[in-house]
Amino acid sequence: MAGLCEGGNEPSGPLIANCKEELLAEIEEAEFVSVLADETTDISKRFQLVIVVRYCNKEGKAAEKFWGFFNPTKMQMQYQSAYFHS
Repeated sequence: MAGLCEGGNEPSGPLIANCKEELLAEIEEAEFVSVLADETTDISKRFQLVIVVRYCNKEGKAAEKFWGFFNPTKMQMQYQSAYFHS
């Protein structure tokens, strides 16, 4: 699975914002989109959430991009959608 931006370590700051803008533009053009949200609670009882976006790109090929890794304070599904919009 490719990262949000191609190459190296996970970017931060203005770079990550630019990558998310590019990804959102690709998603808006996609005919099919799905969002995968997976959670786990580690041995120290810390709740962790990862969000991945899958879509068909301009060439009609499936693309899968990492959106983010979060440590939310509430586990209810009604709160998880807020992490996709951050």
